[in-house]
Parts: sequence; C-alpha cells; structure tokens
Amino acid sequence: MIRCAGGGAMHGPQVPEWCRSVDLDRATQLDVRVILEGGNDPFGVIIQFAQGVGPGDDLILVAPFDPVPLRGVLAQDGFDSYAEQLAPRLWRVYFRRGASWAGGNQPAPRRWQEADGLHIDTGKLGSDAAREALTALLSVAPTGFDVLAHQAVVPEITEIELARRGWRAPRAEGGPGAVRYRFTKRS
Repeated sequence: MIRCAGGGAMHGPQVPEWCRSVDLDRATQLDVRVILEGGNDPFGVIIQFAQGVGPGDDLILVAPFDPVPLRGVLAQDGFDSYAEQLAPRLWRVYFRRGASWAGGNQPAPRRWQEADGLHIDTGKLGSDAAREALTALLSVAPTGFDVLAHQAVVPEITEIELARRGWRAPRAEGGPGAVRYRFTKRS
C-alpha cells in the first residue's frame, strides 16, 4: 500500500517524481521503531530532525506504520510526503521540503541517527544557536538514547543545567579541530 500527501496534493499508487530522485546516502534518516520499542514517543525527535532539513532536501523515516497525522503536520511546514509499505509493520516514509520554503534563512544543524544514539552537528552555528539546537534536541531525546554533539566550540551548557534536565555532564571525545560530546540521560 502506498500513500502520498503534501503541498502537491498527490494521490494514487504512482511514485511521485521527486521521490524517485531521493539520495538515501544524503537524506536525513531516522528509524522511529527503536524509539517506539523503548516505550517513547518519537514526535519531538522527528520535529527536531525535520527542522534541520532545508529546501529541496529529504527526511526519511522508518516506522511500523504510516504516520498520517505526522505527515499532515509536516505538510504545514513545507514538506511533501510519500509512504511505502515494505513489509507488515515496516514503512519507509519520504519527506521533501519544498524548494520554495522560506522558513530556513539561517543554517540548521545536521541531525542523524546511528547505533550509538542521536547525533547533531552544530559546527556551522554560532554559540547561542548551537546551544539552543542542542538544548532542543536534549529536551525531546527519548530515555535510553545518548545524544552525540559534534561542535566547533565547547557547548555553553552548564552541568547544573544538564542535571536539571536529567542529563549527565558531557565527556569530551573527538579529533583535532572538533569537539564531540556524549550526553547520557540519567536513569
């Protein structure tokens, strides 16, 4: 079963042309099944990831169902969407932000998911914007997920602020010229 939604009012089983050009290696991808299996709501994380998607760029979700209400929410933020069922309880949902979307005048942090947690790269942002983007992701990160921040500067988040939000203080990792921190939610 295939469903389409979005600004282009696409309907029917045919794959939209924009979806045929999606580059899986360049798209922002998030597997929400692991978030749901942990008993957490992925909505906030999805919205955070979507905020980092610029005009003409793609977001791909892997989910156990077609998230029709979410697709409606993201359509209001300039996204077209296309969902395909790959197997029972396995959907891949493609989102592309329209090229004419004007909401992204400032650079957005890159966000992605790996086996070790949710990642955010704020290297192109100033310190205030980097702190805001990191704080926003920390506020919606599900329990059991580490957040790894790739930054050009040390984040200006104090240990007190982290503790108040339930996070353990970061420990430095990374190579020369980059700062990498792992934020772990306290149990």
